[in-house]
Amino acid sequence: MPSLPPGRLTFGQIRNFALRKAGNRAVIDDANIWLTQLLFELYVEWEWPFLMAVSSMQLTGPTFPLPTSPGEFLQSQDDNAFNVVTFDGQPINPPQSVVSETDPATFATTVVQQASGGMPRLWTADRSAGIGRVFPDPTGHVAAATLRFKFLPIADTTPPTTPTAKDALVPVFPYHLFLIQALYVIALEYEQDPRASDERQKVVQQFAAIRGTAMPLRSQPGVVPLDPEVFGTPFTEDLSSERGQ
Repeated sequence: MPSLPPGRLTFGQIRNFALRKAGNRAVIDDANIWLTQLLFELYVEWEWPFLMAVSSMQLTGPTFPLPTSPGEFLQSQDDNAFNVVTFDGQPINPPQSVVSETDPATFATTVVQQASGGMPRLWTADRSAGIGRVFPDPTGHVAAATLRFKFLPIADTTPPTTPTAKDALVPVFPYHLFLIQALYVIALEYEQDPRASDERQKVVQQFAAIRGTAMPLRSQPGVVPLDPEVFGTPFTEDLSSERGQ
């Protein structure tokens, strides 16, 4: 199956098309900020297949650097995203290979002893430090692992230092006509233009169409499992006696 082709318009073309359409080409600096913010929100608020990547790594201690290529690590792709492939060169049986992710607070309370020398079973992302932490500590061994993750394209979401610094950049988000329309609406709203409301509806409709076709069948889980440690079996009151009355 062919991959989704990249968009062909540059950052500068998208901005200029939108501003010409709005009738105000003087707000280049503002439009640059609007476009980077628009891309940031599209990337972090929605799951897109083109933002998914796989990183290979070797675990030799209690921490490892979070992936930075092709973009900054945002989150694991799913609950089974982190897998140990081999441990000291020996293949790992797939059902035993998953390293379960937990939040930093739970990880800190779970790792109560300085256990080392074992195959990692738990991990957490320390985003402020740019590292992942694993437990048990595999020091003394080498664990080859893979991590499927969602990334953030930093170049797309960082405002340019000068008005034209990013004009040659082609955004990772491939639906560039949508970006023109969405940026056009932001410019209209900035000018308090009465056209903004009708044009905003076009953005909503266009985005709904994109979302309806951007996700290949089975590319996303149809059912998200509930955490069994949080959600238990629901209580159902026995009403048989009342029905018999």
